[in-house]
Amino acid sequence: RVAAIGNDRDRDWQTFMAAFENDSRFSARLATQRKVTRPDRADNIVVAPVSGLAEQRALYEWADVIVVPLHPNHHASGITVLLEAVMAGKAVVATGIGGLSDYFSDDAVSYVPVHDAQRLRETVAALGADPEGTTARIRRAQQELVSKDLTTRGFARQHVMLTQQMLRQAQSNEREESLARA
Repeated sequence: RVAAIGNDRDRDWQTFMAAFENDSRFSARLATQRKVTRPDRADNIVVAPVSGLAEQRALYEWADVIVVPLHPNHHASGITVLLEAVMAGKAVVATGIGGLSDYFSDDAVSYVPVHDAQRLRETVAALGADPEGTTARIRRAQQELVSKDLTTRGFARQHVMLTQQMLRQAQSNEREESLARA
């Protein structure tokens, strides 16, 4: 069971559907608010939005693997889904566009080339064929999440720390300007 979720413009839904359409080994769900047309011959793919946290959690519970398919971009598109999937204890496959690998190593998240439906399908199949290796990968991802403090509390702490640094710098600048005027 493979799921992908997201609403940003950088999601590569075509590659996701091409990877799994008509392959009876997979049941796939694509959850987005964007208009995405499911290929006619892809009976094993459901395209439907999820509304609210309960439906989102249900999708993560249902899935064995979460896929974050992406077009090339210059920001960490997909990081929220990647973090949620790791917290939910799911194996993750993401497009290797850079950025996301700053958060999770290749030993924790499986990265596949851009627009490569075949590699995406093969990578998900390999995770399913190796339950022990996949469980170890999930554990590494969760360890990296904790060790790098990639939690809501961690982000809040970073925000507080950066804000305090900026305030101290502003106060220092004010003192320097005051001395220069004197």
